[in-house]
Parts: sequence; C-alpha cells; structure tokens
Amino acid sequence: LALHGRIAITRAYGLFAGGNSRGSSAWAGHARDSADFLSLVPCMAATPGETDAAVHLRLTIDAMDLLHTGHADIFGLISSNAALAPLVCRLREGGRMVHVFGDTFTPRGLISACDAFCNTDELARLATEGGNRDAYAESEPA
Repeated sequence: LALHGRIAITRAYGLFAGGNSRGSSAWAGHARDSADFLSLVPCMAATPGETDAAVHLRLTIDAMDLLHTGHADIFGLISSNAALAPLVCRLREGGRMVHVFGDTFTPRGLISACDAFCNTDELARLATEGGNRDAYAESEPA
C-alpha cells in the first residue's frame, strides 16, 4: 500500500480471546505482539461473548466513516472472510481502491470484489525461499 501513498491510518480489528472466532486467541496474541512494530491501533472486541459479526460491524462503521469524511483513498484489509465482500464492494462504489491480503483459502468472491489481492501464504513462502515472484496481483473486475 505504501507504493500508492502515505499510510496514515492503521487499525487491527478482531477478538481478544474466546468469542466464536476459530484461532482468535492465537490471533490476539500475535496482534498484541505486532501492534508496536506495525504501529497498529487495536480495535478489538473485548466484551465476553462478542462474535465475528460484532467485529465486522465495528470495522464497517469505521470504514464508512473514513469513506464519507474523505480521509482515505485506499483501503487495505487483511482477511480471508467472504463476509467482508459487501464492504469491499461498497468502498469501491465510493471511488476508493481496496486491496485485500488473504490466505490461499480466501473465497473467490472476496478476491473478485477487490482491486488487488495479495496471497499471504505465497508471501510467506517467498520470504522463506528468498524468491522474488510477485504474490500481489490485480484482481479481475467485479
């Protein structure tokens, strides 16, 4: 994303622990460990019993605020969750570019909805092997 301009807003959305998200405890630990290094502002659900839906709602509200205030030209989402495809489509309808970073199992609908998709599994493999092939590709128009 830095190739397209200055990254001004960085936020991490997710569940601290528990909830209904598979692997949320591991994700929360990684997010906390990475927050300082990546300068992420954590926006995680901390209320017991909150679900992915609550996190998606918080993410959607913030994204719509940024869309309508004009403070963001490009959005980057790190997710493999197809439930975010409507948000991606809405941001693009608002004239914003959306880049999605997801794993090998990212649903085709989410990949097709964005302007560019980066396969994080491929990035990890390339980093391990020292390769230089591009894992970041333009998506087919939605």
